[in-house]
Amino acid sequence: MSSALSYKEELVDINKLKEDEELKTLVPPNNSAGDLEESLKENSQIFPLIVDKNYVLIDGYTRLSIMKKLGFTKVRVLKYNLDVKEDRVEVLKLVWIFNGARRQLDKNEKLAFYNKISEAILNALRSEKKEMVKLDEETVISASEYKRILEELDRETHYLSESDKEKFAILRINAPWLADYVIDANYKVPLNSAFRVYSKLKKTGDLEKLKDLPKEDRDLLIATNEGRKIILNDNYNYILQDILNGKIHTRDVLEKVKIETKKGMDKVERSQQQSTPPKIEEINKPQYELLETTLEKKEDRRTVDTVEVILTKEKIEIELGECGASIPEVKKANISVYNDNEKVPKSGAIHIYKDRNGNICEISIEVFES
Repeated sequence: MSSALSYKEELVDINKLKEDEELKTLVPPNNSAGDLEESLKENSQIFPLIVDKNYVLIDGYTRLSIMKKLGFTKVRVLKYNLDVKEDRVEVLKLVWIFNGARRQLDKNEKLAFYNKISEAILNALRSEKKEMVKLDEETVISASEYKRILEELDRETHYLSESDKEKFAILRINAPWLADYVIDANYKVPLNSAFRVYSKLKKTGDLEKLKDLPKEDRDLLIATNEGRKIILNDNYNYILQDILNGKIHTRDVLEKVKIETKKGMDKVERSQQQSTPPKIEEINKPQYELLETTLEKKEDRRTVDTVEVILTKEKIEIELGECGASIPEVKKANISVYNDNEKVPKSGAIHIYKDRNGNICEISIEVFES
């Protein structure tokens, strides 16, 4: 597209609007369709639909369906100077911009949506012969190239963190079968957990063995807390090797891991009741399995016991357990950043995530620019 992106608002006959089958199925279903219908009944149309220059609907398929059901004859639209066929990449970027921040999407659902749009962009680029890229066995792009496309897609909105995009790109290119556990609604494995599994087994040379396991054994290893514990905890390496070599089935050892985990957590709880809570620096791996911190922009590294702390201008994430979809408690904070032994005061925010039992499962620290 050569000209600058622009649009104008119009009131048009509802029957003038056309649908695009791919765009219609690309956006995840709206879980608030009932509330949306009630709002349209009481307040009529609040936000315009998004269409291209030929009145093909880009965004607003759920609202259009409800408005037809309610008998609307006229609708407000924002008509962009785009053609959904000729400007496919720009149209797909708009779909992400208008839907990437939807509140009813948890992190895994957002990554699944992100994956669908990025692959649609790859297919569009391939059909336009701008780049020979396709995620299949015939033509495979590098993780860095895939990440570049993801960054371009999310360049303006930043709905996902840079570390999430980097990890997802690496998984999607190098272990797509493992990335599927993150974006599949039946599993919803946390991205950080899947990436830890990938990093650990790639280092030990066992990644292909995991891939080749019977589906039941592989599913239980990747999609359960206890299964991932067998992979990530060196104390269970002998069990993992027996599973990977076909000597035992995953299901036969999960109960043992569950029992040992419960004993360990009971021990931690008794310890916490008898003493003051430990500082983050004092937390040890066996009790909490604090295996990593993740970063946005690498600038400086300092090691404190088992926790690698990375100074960043954006965000530090400390994962203490499995969170899933969790709403954070946000606290403003004064944060000191050390550069070359100089203490620099900054302002920031601490996001505290808790699991369904009320236990802290993740902490993220944002450092604001001065």
